[in-house]
Amino acid sequence: MKATEMPKKRVSLDRVLGRFVQWRRNRVGSERIPESLWRSAVDLTLEHPISRVSRELRLDYYELKERVNGHQAKSRKVASPFVELQMDETQRSSGGAVIEMEDGSGRRVKIALPQAGVSGLLEWASRLWER
Repeated sequence: MKATEMPKKRVSLDRVLGRFVQWRRNRVGSERIPESLWRSAVDLTLEHPISRVSRELRLDYYELKERVNGHQAKSRKVASPFVELQMDETQRSSGGAVIEMEDGSGRRVKIALPQAGVSGLLEWASRLWER
């Protein structure tokens, strides 16, 4: 776990089942299941098989599986790969730094920091991440 991530609170199957029972008792007509309940059901699949969660909560197995797969796909997109910063000889001698970044969609950013050096680069990066 990264230092900035908060550990996920474990979700109890019985607790989520209670929330579903209460919602079903109080729903009006054919009201759709709220997203918050779907998220709780998806979270349960981290500890229990999809088949058990769908059976216990009386959910459509394929709908739950689709939501679990969509959640996993989003999680993979958010994860960022390790990036190595390299400086060539001219950058080392001038004390400057150039940062070039590109995301998966092809968008690019190039930042030139003259006279920055490593300490200036670290200071700049920490300011950027604070926002």
